[in-house]
Amino acid sequence: MKTEKEFERPTIDQVKWVFDVLWKHAREGGSYRYLIYDLLGFAEDSGVYHELLDPGMALNNLFAEFENMQIRKEVDLDASAQRVAGKLFGLKQVKDFIVELEKQVHENRHS
Repeated sequence: MKTEKEFERPTIDQVKWVFDVLWKHAREGGSYRYLIYDLLGFAEDSGVYHELLDPGMALNNLFAEFENMQIRKEVDLDASAQRVAGKLFGLKQVKDFIVELEKQVHENRHS
């Protein structure tokens, strides 16, 4: 493997493309294999799996952990909101509140 000094600096377009791919992977999720073969476009017989393994797997796991943290926060928020709403409002109001909360969670996931 070449050292950093043996490489020419990538162009801004090349760096932007890599960042765009990583951003897409962070938002949509997927496996390390999906990242390197499908999103980055390397051939399966290219030998890059092991070359990129440590940093690639670390990024992939970081993205997955972030997604899990977001899901856990939403579940905790939903449960807390339902408990509070149940104490403050009647059943009709609770149902309306939950529907509105689900809309907000859905909007947050897609923003």
